[in-house]
Amino acid sequence: MRDILNNEKAVFGLPFFISTFKDSEDYLSLRMNKSILLLTFLLFSLFSFGQNKLQETIHLNNGTVVSGTIVEYVPNKTYTIVTADGNKFVFNVSDIAKITWEAPTKSTNATSGSPSKNMFSEGYHGFVETGIGAGMGTYGLDMFKIDFVNGHRFNENVFVGGGVGFRQATASGFPSFIPLYANGRYNLTPSHNVVPFASLSAGVAFNSTDGLNEGGLVINPAVGVHINKFSSFMINASIGYDLMDVPFYEPKTLPDYPFVTLSRRIRTTEAFVFNVGITF
Repeated sequence: MRDILNNEKAVFGLPFFISTFKDSEDYLSLRMNKSILLLTFLLFSLFSFGQNKLQETIHLNNGTVVSGTIVEYVPNKTYTIVTADGNKFVFNVSDIAKITWEAPTKSTNATSGSPSKNMFSEGYHGFVETGIGAGMGTYGLDMFKIDFVNGHRFNENVFVGGGVGFRQATASGFPSFIPLYANGRYNLTPSHNVVPFASLSAGVAFNSTDGLNEGGLVINPAVGVHINKFSSFMINASIGYDLMDVPFYEPKTLPDYPFVTLSRRIRTTEAFVFNVGITF
């Protein structure tokens, strides 16, 4: 009996415990390896999902394609989309052909068929224009002009700023003029490549030869188009009407004097003008 008990201890004692422990260790190791594989698979799946997350893509009627995140929808009016590089675009519903959800690619951070910079976004904008004018009316003068304007765009349609310019009549005997003025612009259909706009400037033009002491009224209404097909600027072309107070010397006969004198008078000159420039 004692031998049997001793044999049972040999079978169920320390050797059995060691064998059972080794089996448990192998089991735990197998479970741990499976857990590591599962965790790796989950992390890889999450990473792949993040890389292949679909993003909104707006296709316009004119062929322009813009990809990003749609942040606002005004029912039956507009969609607002923000691209990966932070540019915001607002499109009218009538200008949109379709909206799709696509996996991002290297080219989806920019737009296709339109500028990578939104030239109609809210914030600072400016433009430089030059032009020529053909005199109209009794005191009309042919002239050369340059304008520099800086200001703020309040939304995709409205721009307000201030400018300084240069006017020089082609006829001899007239001084140069430096106009200082406020400018407002309103444009239509900003999602198109050719964007019509209306502009109005009003201010004071100073006579350079008189030490800028004598100023006169200057008003410049115009209509034109922005050509919006470049990466960081637009080309402007417009026709307008320039009205400016200019000093003229007119002959005057005085009573009791047998000769004619010249009298300096401020008269309003008019010109039909053609302007071309860039907006940035």
